[in-house]
Amino acid sequence: IGIIPNVGSDLDIDGGVVKDIVGHQNSRETVSISCTRRARSKNILLENIRAYGPSLKGAAEVSDGATDCILRNIYAEGTHYGVAIQDHYYLDGNPDQANTNITISNLIVKDSTYGVICQTDPIVAHDDIRIFRVSTKGTRKGLLMRDVRRLRIDNVRFSEAVKVGSVARFENCDGFRGRDFYVEDGNSQFGAIEFQESSNIILRALTLSENTSFNYGVLFKVEAGMTQA
Repeated sequence: IGIIPNVGSDLDIDGGVVKDIVGHQNSRETVSISCTRRARSKNILLENIRAYGPSLKGAAEVSDGATDCILRNIYAEGTHYGVAIQDHYYLDGNPDQANTNITISNLIVKDSTYGVICQTDPIVAHDDIRIFRVSTKGTRKGLLMRDVRRLRIDNVRFSEAVKVGSVARFENCDGFRGRDFYVEDGNSQFGAIEFQESSNIILRALTLSENTSFNYGVLFKVEAGMTQA
């Protein structure tokens, strides 16, 4: 299902509910919210969306300037990701594609590559994205978040990571606020949670179970020659 304004139209899609949708081996997302250069998709609720792979995509996508959207009760199994936050600046050079005021809650992802992934460009100012109550099992990385200001994440659980490395990585995420991270399995010579090129970060209540083996609970990285506080 694609939620996108007509190409060439100035008319936004404003308001709507899509719920109780199941996708099996889809070539694209089960449900996608997207925009055009001239019109936006906003005030959309996705609820009870399920995706089963194998798939190169996932259960849901929010892209190219969506605003004021809620994604609730999302399930993905055997997919590339549970939810993707995207822009397509690399295709059209349009910086006006920021996804803003997006809430994702009650997300379960199993045996997939990512739980939530940002496929974004740092030129585009994605802002105010909130992710609550997430459980990933058997993913390569539970969260791969890039280029989001004022990102809020609360109550996430990562278990049975399938590759060595961090379970969550945040790049260019200034103003991050996180709480109640629980890591049940995993190992890395680096950190369970990694931040790169990000400032003004607050993370409270990180728990690593006895089954984990990380050199650091939280690792901060900056580009050589740069300083950040």
